[in-house]
Amino acid sequence: MPTVEFIKTGPITTLQDNGRYGVQHIGLTPSGAIDKRLMHYVNSELGNKLDHPVLEFALQGPTLRIQGNVIICCAGDFDFQIEKQNGKIITGIPCKIYMLESNDIISIGVCKNHTYGYIGFAHDFLVKPLFDSYSIDTYACLGPNNGKVFCNGDMLALSICQGVSIGVPGIFPDMTVPTEIKITKGPHWDYCVNANDFLEQRFLVTHKRNRIGMRLQGPKIKNNLPADMLSLGNIKGAVQITPGGDTIALLSDHGPSGGYPKIAVICNDDYEKLCQMPTNWYFKFKLKDD
Repeated sequence: MPTVEFIKTGPITTLQDNGRYGVQHIGLTPSGAIDKRLMHYVNSELGNKLDHPVLEFALQGPTLRIQGNVIICCAGDFDFQIEKQNGKIITGIPCKIYMLESNDIISIGVCKNHTYGYIGFAHDFLVKPLFDSYSIDTYACLGPNNGKVFCNGDMLALSICQGVSIGVPGIFPDMTVPTEIKITKGPHWDYCVNANDFLEQRFLVTHKRNRIGMRLQGPKIKNNLPADMLSLGNIKGAVQITPGGDTIALLSDHGPSGGYPKIAVICNDDYEKLCQMPTNWYFKFKLKDD
């Protein structure tokens, strides 16, 4: 039985697929891959179903030791190398399929101009799904690995691969880092006193980010809503304003509800683009044309 051992995991390495849907009414959010464009791409290259689970990592990729024959494909803006059992070093090429053998070590480097990267496998992961999803929800601590990010020494068991079924090659997504992110007005837009500042001034992507949300540095947004306003359900891409006027964008592992005013919602087409922005990147929000 093939296995993957995490020698080093990087800051945030999890198992993700499209997410679990239809359970938010019981307090579970969908979770799922941050950048589904890249997840779908590596799966299309390997001949998998597009929602096949993958390893997702942020900022710094993992170092993995392989046992058995394992077929992989990586996607993202990073360098990586494969150290063979005989000591030979292979410089990895993203989006290329590799056959790994026992005691091969694959080392993923730092993400350069983006934040998230993916490793796809032409194998099933021998873990139990939760509500038909293999996604790890780091907020609720649900899913494989007890809902936790992987740690050094963790192991993942894989099915035996019967070969790669090459289908129609996927189209690699446009990974250009934008300077504008399209939004629609949220339910509390009209309650924000200086909403125009939200559009006219730039925001900075800070280091305060994870799979739950991103804290942005920009203009202080004031609102005239009561501090004890009723909580509303949260959705991926909602943009909230804290009591201090700071801006937070909710990501895939957000909580099911929250009491902060929601000034806007990021358009689906721009969600992955925002999440992939590197730290210290400036951008503006722009209202989507009707």
